[in-house]
Amino acid sequence: MGIRLSGPPLGRPKKKRDKEKEKLVRQDEKDRIAVEGKFGNGKRKYGLGRIMSKRADTSESSIAMIILVMNMEKILRDFLFAIFVYAYLQLILKVRERINTDNISKSLIFIR
Repeated sequence: MGIRLSGPPLGRPKKKRDKEKEKLVRQDEKDRIAVEGKFGNGKRKYGLGRIMSKRADTSESSIAMIILVMNMEKILRDFLFAIFVYAYLQLILKVRERINTDNISKSLIFIR
């Protein structure tokens, strides 16, 4: 099923190191960094570490709601960023258009 055990190997260290296995372990660590970071963010900002529900289904629904809020906040942040980028680009285009029309009108004055 593609499930691997990650972590330091148990027992005596081997004399010969396997480069491929070390590369795979390092890639697993890199992939895990983002997930662990999100859990830390959820505990720090959203109270994910303060769930004290007694029943399992209540705890699961609390966790699901916190993850939903985290996802919605990211979607909203990305959406607002896209709006600001669009508005900024429109502003730049208007300024460039104004500069070009000013240059054209100045050049027409010199031609007359």
